[in-house]
Amino acid sequence: TSEIRSREDKKEKWAQFKKDHREDLRVLLGLPDRADINPGTLMGFDIDAENQHILLNYSSEAHNILHEVDGGWTPMLRQMRGLIYSYGEPGDGASIKLISRGFEKFFNANELPENTYDALREQHGNGSFLARYKADGHMIEYFVDKGKLFATTRGKLGTASAVEALTMLDIREFNEINSHFADGLMSLIVELVTPSTEVHVDYEGEEKLYLLAAYDIHGNKLSLDQLE
Repeated sequence: TSEIRSREDKKEKWAQFKKDHREDLRVLLGLPDRADINPGTLMGFDIDAENQHILLNYSSEAHNILHEVDGGWTPMLRQMRGLIYSYGEPGDGASIKLISRGFEKFFNANELPENTYDALREQHGNGSFLARYKADGHMIEYFVDKGKLFATTRGKLGTASAVEALTMLDIREFNEINSHFADGLMSLIVELVTPSTEVHVDYEGEEKLYLLAAYDIHGNKLSLDQLE
């Protein structure tokens, strides 16, 4: 954010920036040094210059190629799924702060060695375990910054889905939920279900928010018991 602080800056400078900092980005993303990958192609970002927010997200290129790279889906890239930071003036690194996050990248059965059926059996024994199916919907992150409630999808700030989501939850309701947690909430993660978000599933006119996850102010995920 010392060099790129708006969408216009991104258009002008990002291509050269990721070329100049290729090795820095490889190290920051935790990529194996043996991997012949351009790290700048694995991540994307969006900027809200007015509110000084920057959103980081893995790219479609990452989704296309990293399944074939041993260790390619690093912890850093898995968490880069709607990470939002606030930023201050250029060079003021202390002012950069994580203000929201979604849940990390998840995978289909047998998509990676760690979630093959054999690996899952080894992890869970012969008992049963819950495997959820992602069919449709838009993930929304709600978060508060400078006393104002914001909503975003994981890939871009200010989308139509995010604008619609702000008509379904307000700052008073967010603060009421927040009051139940000693450490305070950073983010509420929901699935936005409305007629305008239908892709594969017929919602039959439903307009609801389905709570998926929540994170405290330290970025720690709340347990399912706490969500209940």
